[in-house]
Amino acid sequence: MQYKDDIYKGPLSWMARNTVAANILMVVLLIGGMLVSTQVTKDVFPSFALGTITVSVSYPGATPTEIEKSITNVIEDALESVDGIKETAANISSGTTTVTLTLQDYADENKVLQDVKAEVDRITTFPKDAEKPVVALRARHVEVLNLLLYGNKDYQILRYWADIIKDDLSQSPLVARVDVEGAKDLEIHVEVPQDNLRKYGLKLEEIAQIIGDTSIELGGGTLETRSGDILLRVDERRDYASEFADIVVRTNEDGSRLLLEDIADISEGVEDVSRWSEFNGEDTIFLAVYKNESNDPVTVANAALKIINYYNEILPGDIRLEIRSNLSDIYKARSEILISNAVSGVILVFICLAVFLRPSLALWVSLGIPTSVLGAFWFFIPFNLTVNIITMFAFIVTLGIVVDDAIVVGENISTWQDRGKSALEAAVLGIREVAMPVVFSVLTNMLTFMPILFVPGIMGKIWVGLPLIIIAVFTCSLIESLFVLPAHLSHQQKVVVEPGRHYIWWKEPIKWICSKQDIFNKAFMYFVEYRYGAFVNFVIKNRYVTVAVGVALLICSLAYALSGRLGFDLMPKAESDYSFAELTMPSGAPKQEIDRIKNHLVDAAKEVIDENGGEELSTGIYVNIDEDSMQIRVYLTDADVRPITTE
Repeated sequence: MQYKDDIYKGPLSWMARNTVAANILMVVLLIGGMLVSTQVTKDVFPSFALGTITVSVSYPGATPTEIEKSITNVIEDALESVDGIKETAANISSGTTTVTLTLQDYADENKVLQDVKAEVDRITTFPKDAEKPVVALRARHVEVLNLLLYGNKDYQILRYWADIIKDDLSQSPLVARVDVEGAKDLEIHVEVPQDNLRKYGLKLEEIAQIIGDTSIELGGGTLETRSGDILLRVDERRDYASEFADIVVRTNEDGSRLLLEDIADISEGVEDVSRWSEFNGEDTIFLAVYKNESNDPVTVANAALKIINYYNEILPGDIRLEIRSNLSDIYKARSEILISNAVSGVILVFICLAVFLRPSLALWVSLGIPTSVLGAFWFFIPFNLTVNIITMFAFIVTLGIVVDDAIVVGENISTWQDRGKSALEAAVLGIREVAMPVVFSVLTNMLTFMPILFVPGIMGKIWVGLPLIIIAVFTCSLIESLFVLPAHLSHQQKVVVEPGRHYIWWKEPIKWICSKQDIFNKAFMYFVEYRYGAFVNFVIKNRYVTVAVGVALLICSLAYALSGRLGFDLMPKAESDYSFAELTMPSGAPKQEIDRIKNHLVDAAKEVIDENGGEELSTGIYVNIDEDSMQIRVYLTDADVRPITTE
C-alpha cells in the first residue's frame, strides 16, 4: 500500500478526519441559512426598476394638439443629447402629456435620471399655465390585493368610504401604500345665476378670485419676541360647502355685507370629467394594496383581510367591498409546493438509497437536500435577491438533482468499505478518487443555467434569480458532499450480516434491514453482470452500428426542431383569471358615444357569459373609463370550474 503514507494529505482528507470542523460547516449552512431566510425580503414577483423614465407635464384646458407642439416636441428635442436613451414614446391627452424614455441595457439609471432632470429644467419655453414637469424613474411595485368598492349609493358616499378604507389600510405597518384608482375627485360647486350677476354687477372671474383669496392655507413667516419665535400662518382652508357660505363677496357703504350664500347655490359634488368605473353596472372605486418591503405577501394579505372583513360588516347594505385579486395566494401555493417537494424528495431519496445502500449512508446523503437548500440563502444577501415565485421555482428545479454528487461520493465510500477498508480509510480514499469528476459534474450543471444571466431587458431582470439560486444550491451541495459527508461516513462502521442467519425485525432491526437489503443487492448485481453487462458488451462490439444509430437519432431530433413543428414560447401561456379588452377613442369623444361603445362591449360580454354557464363562467364585469381610453375586464371563475377557456 504505497499510497498509505500520503492519503491523509490535503483539505479533503483533513475534513474527513475532523468531524468537528465538518459539523460546524454543516451548522453554518443549516442553521445560518435558516436564520438568513427569516431576514430575506418576501415578494410575489421580483421587484426591479423597469429601465424607463417618465416626464409628465400637466397643461389644464389645453388640447392634445397644443400640448404636442408646445410641450411634448420641446421635451423630445431637449432629450436628444442625453446618452443612454434607447427609445422615446409619448402619450398625449387633453390637459396632460407623458413622455416615456426606455433606457439602454448598459445605462446607469440614476445617472440618466439626473441628466434628464437637468435637461428638462433648462427648458424655458413651456406655456405660462403649464405645471412643473415631474421626472421619475418608473419602478415596478408589487400589489398584494386588488379591491373593488361598489354600490348604488350616491357617489360622494362611495368616495367617502373609499377614503376611510384607504386611510385605515394605510395605517397598518405591514402595508406600504394604498392607491385609489378610477375615482373622481370631490369638489365644492358654486353656481351663481346670471340674474344675480347682473343684479349686483359682479363677474364670475371676480367671484372666483374672492373665493380663492379667502380659502387659503399659507405660512406667514416668523415673529421674533422676547419669549421666543412665533410662527405666523394663515389658516382659512375650507373643506365643506357650509364653510363657503359666509365668504364676503362685497361690503356696502352702509356696512352691510353681501355673502356668497346670498347670490349662489353652494353644494358638494364630484368633478365633471369623463372618468369613472363600474362593476356590474354600479359605480365602483378600485383600491390597490401594496406590501411593505420587509414583509411577506401572506402576512400583509392576512392583516388587510381583517380590516376588509370589519368594513364589510359596517358598510351600508347596498355598498360592498370585494377582493378581486389576492396575489398572496400564488406565493402561498408556490411555497407549499416547495416545502412538500423538499419533504417528499428527502423521503424518496432516503428510501431509494436505503434499498441499494445501508440506511445510515442513506440518511447522511438525504441530509444534503436541506443543507444545500438552506445554505443557498447565504447568497441572497450579496446578490440582493428576494424570496419570490421565481427563486422558489429555482429551488424546486434543484430538488431532483441536488444530491447527485452526494450519492456518487457516498456510494464510492461504501464500495471501499466493501473492499475491507476501515471507515476512515474508505472515506478518505473514496472522496479522493471521485472528487475531480464530482466537481466537474456540478460545474457542468451550473454552466447549463448560466446563459440565463445574460438575458437582456425586462425578461432578464425577472429571471436573473433563477440561475443565481440554482448555482448557489449546487455550490452548497458540492461543499456538503466534499467536506461534510465524508466526515460523517468516516465513523459509520459497516453492519456485518452473517450468511444464512435469519434476523427478526423487532429484535435486531438494523441487521434485519441489512439482511433483506443483501438479498436484493445480490439479485440486482446478477442483473447488472449478466443482463446489462451483456448488453453493454454487445454495444461495444458493434460500435459502428451504435454510433450510426446515435447519429441518426441526433439528425432526426435536429430536423424536427428546425422544421418549425416544434413551437417556441419564452413565456408559456397560462389561464388568466379575467378576459381583458381595451379601446382607445378619438380625443374629445362625447360622453354619449363613450356610453354607447361601453354598453355594446358589456352586452357582448354578457351574451357570451349567458351562453356559457352564467355564474359558472364569470363573477362580474369591471369597466374603467379614463377620458379617451376604456378598459373592460370580465372576471372569471377558477380555471377548473369555468366551462370554456379564457381565450
